[in-house]
Amino acid sequence: MMQILGIDILKWIEVVMAIIATIVVAYIASWVSDRVLRKTALPDDNKKKLKVAMRYTVYAIGSILIIVFLAFDIIGTIISLGVLGLGISFALGGFVTSLISGMMVVLDRDFKVGDEIKVAAFQGKIVKISLRKTILDTGTGEKVSVPNAFLLSNPVAIRRTEARARQ
Repeated sequence: MMQILGIDILKWIEVVMAIIATIVVAYIASWVSDRVLRKTALPDDNKKKLKVAMRYTVYAIGSILIIVFLAFDIIGTIISLGVLGLGISFALGGFVTSLISGMMVVLDRDFKVGDEIKVAAFQGKIVKISLRKTILDTGTGEKVSVPNAFLLSNPVAIRRTEARARQ
């Protein structure tokens, strides 16, 4: 059988099919997550970020499977991927914590844009809530960016706006 770069043509065809399948699965996952996220109360920019994260997760899993499929030394590949995963987990630990905290803040809906909050040394009116941080306007012209993980791990005093207090 003919070979390209030391690999049978049949194996290359299987790899191309796996790449196409990964792309199709990524778009299907994106479509399904779009349908599910439409029914949530998340802000649109957060919905887009979650949809993109879902697609890239599928791409990463597909890439790993293709690498394993092409690899000659499966044990070495698995060990390498484990070390790579460990390194990525250390590098993204704070980001993932912040992202999960942001989802909890948005989904709990304890406070919304327009409410005034006080947490530790920070006090102000909420201007924006994103997945990573909440931005406060202190009233003195300063804007303070408070990480959502900090909001979840400290007591928060909330003063509702008049419209929300009546609800």
